[in-house]
Amino acid sequence: MSKLTPKSLSQFDKAPSLLVGIGCQRGISREALEAALHEALGQVDACLQDVVALATLDARAGESAITTLASERDWTVHAYPGEALAGVVVPRPSERLRQLMGTASVAEAAAILASGAGQGRMILEKYPYRGADGGHVTVAVVDLKPSCVIQ
Repeated sequence: MSKLTPKSLSQFDKAPSLLVGIGCQRGISREALEAALHEALGQVDACLQDVVALATLDARAGESAITTLASERDWTVHAYPGEALAGVVVPRPSERLRQLMGTASVAEAAAILASGAGQGRMILEKYPYRGADGGHVTVAVVDLKPSCVIQ
């Protein structure tokens, strides 16, 4: 029986493993969404090729920018109702968002839910972005790689 060593595991380190939570305004442009993702992922030394899925509020999952980018990149989009997001404990809740949407988080909560309620590791908490066109996007990133390896 072969034993997995750190060297033999290095091939898996490069496999895409990031789940990105997205909060955005209605009608967000593709340019603003993609720029937000590039900037946020850059904060954790990652890129679009490292992403496997997006997660968001069900009311935003059908936004053209989200569906187009996900389709082009072959990403799954996980969508959750506000009630489900409201039940998730997040690192950086927003009282303003709670008042407006009924949930204190979209990006972080959606990422946590899509990762299996905390099975992944949050590597980027709520990261706000405002595009040149004025579009607002909030990004949170969860790494889905297992945190331990059995040898």
